[in-house]
Amino acid sequence: MAVTADNAVIAVGLNFEESFRSSLADRGIYLDNAQETALSILSSLISEERKAGWIKSLFSKNEKRGVYLWGEPGRGKTVLMDGYYDLIDTSKRRIHFHEFLRDMHQRMALLSGSKERFITATKEFCEGIELLCFD
Repeated sequence: MAVTADNAVIAVGLNFEESFRSSLADRGIYLDNAQETALSILSSLISEERKAGWIKSLFSKNEKRGVYLWGEPGRGKTVLMDGYYDLIDTSKRRIHFHEFLRDMHQRMALLSGSKERFITATKEFCEGIELLCFD
């Protein structure tokens, strides 16, 4: 199953949330109320951010740029991220936050002296990526 460019329509005719729940149910996983809320927010990103491009929205003045999932260990954050990442059919990258920081530090070191090094390093890192997920 995959999300298509026409606003979260799954190939089998299910919307993103239905497809996501179905893929979890196949593994015996069911969402609680807090996880359902998170799923709804993730789903809204598909329709709102997909129109302009995920990474381009980072540099826009749009207030809504992404979702930060937080909670106690074992609450299902990784399950939600795994399912979301797997179902989105776009150019994407998933990276651990510490790895991202190391990469950015190296890129910025190579650009030392440049007043725009953070912006340049960020654009280089995001080149060709529409969806960036941190774990």
